[in-house]
Amino acid sequence: MHGSPLLRTIAIVLALLAAAAPLWRMTHEAAAATVIPVTAATETESQVHLAVAFAQRPLRFEIDYLGKPVWQSELVTGLTAEKEVRMAYPKEGVDLEYKVAWPAGTPLCAARLSVAADDAEAVEKTLWGTGQVDDVLSFP
Repeated sequence: MHGSPLLRTIAIVLALLAAAAPLWRMTHEAAAATVIPVTAATETESQVHLAVAFAQRPLRFEIDYLGKPVWQSELVTGLTAEKEVRMAYPKEGVDLEYKVAWPAGTPLCAARLSVAADDAEAVEKTLWGTGQVDDVLSFP
């Protein structure tokens, strides 16, 4: 073995002390950077055309946006319906929760939701199911 154990220990301690200061600054600066306040982006409301169509007449349906009902119908009289609503429609699109309930014993059915914002081309999505269907549909 070459060298003194005491000198080796002193060299290691000095190396660790030299690395401690930059390491401490890096870890504490990152915590301070996450405290930057976030300003809420104001979204303008858009005129949104909603259209629903069903293979079998459901008992009821509901369309929710951000947990709040946009359109709900407890008494469905036909296989199709349309509605104009004003709601926030960001450029990234929206996620709508679509809930449909059919009578017991109804075979596999389809429920289509069509969404068009501000005179844009309509985008359609379809749910399939029996009994009660509840799903989130994303529209660009």
